[in-house]
Amino acid sequence: MVLSVEKTKRIIDLYFGDKIKQILKRLEGKLDLQLEIVERFINKQDENKEIDEEILKMHISLLAQTGGKNAKRIKQIIENSNRYPLIPILEICKNYRIKDAWAYLEVKTGNINVGIEISYQVDLLQIFLQK
Repeated sequence: MVLSVEKTKRIIDLYFGDKIKQILKRLEGKLDLQLEIVERFINKQDENKEIDEEILKMHISLLAQTGGKNAKRIKQIIENSNRYPLIPILEICKNYRIKDAWAYLEVKTGNINVGIEISYQVDLLQIFLQK
């Protein structure tokens, strides 16, 4: 019997939602699939429902690791939600050099000068790339 990817995702959602961390751990190395599963899990949760901090950190880390458009979504996600832990997410953004989110988080955590300096670097890079 062969299961489709969609049916597998539905089975995971239905029967194993409470075991999300174990599922993600078993899928280690399959970043796109991990990201899809963790986003489905987070999106199904009520905004007021608390989500395990490890899952939220994994979400941002997966976005950073997969890069491109996903990495660019990080700032938007943390701007629109108060559920993400700022300091651990700041460290993830520093490590992966996601500068727009990094600058935003520096300002949000009170390091305004650092945030402005990083924003300035982002602006300079964008100007340089446009020429």
